[in-house]
Amino acid sequence: MQKIYSLISCFAALSAFAGGVGDGAVRTQTAILPEPQKAVWGEGVFDAGTGKVSRATVTRFERDASVPKEGYRLTVTPQAVTVVSSDDAGAYYAVKTLGQLARRENGRTVVPTVAVTDAPAYPWRAMSLDVSRHFFGKETVKRLLDVMAEYKYNVFHWHLVDDQGWRLEIKRYPKLVEYGAVRPE
Repeated sequence: MQKIYSLISCFAALSAFAGGVGDGAVRTQTAILPEPQKAVWGEGVFDAGTGKVSRATVTRFERDASVPKEGYRLTVTPQAVTVVSSDDAGAYYAVKTLGQLARRENGRTVVPTVAVTDAPAYPWRAMSLDVSRHFFGKETVKRLLDVMAEYKYNVFHWHLVDDQGWRLEIKRYPKLVEYGAVRPE
């Protein structure tokens, strides 16, 4: 149990630094996590209105096969926000980066002008949750998934059982619990 709380504490610290995770929170400082391959900052800001930054904030999505898988180019000017990607995952990660860049100024949501180029360094960016010995409620698992999405992880490994006992009831296979949940003395 302590292990997951340590993990969540680590994410909470990152969230505090980045200004909130998974809730579309808008920050007063700019941080992109994980750090992109390239970011060139400009002058001025894009005014995104009074709401949260989302997919609807982007003024133009484009496809370009030369962009690596899950990669993107995000360009923010005072007039527009453009996302170029080769797939839906890249567009999704660009919107996540856009949300990390957003901040509040005078009651408005603004995004600094920037040109970001990024692609994953590794195709498998995973988090593992071991619930074979400790139970975690639905809300904890959902929160972990939100944090993973915010930081662009793409694989969730849910370790449900161990050799010490099968504790997951499957009505179609009742003997798994009957025999697997107990050890001979």
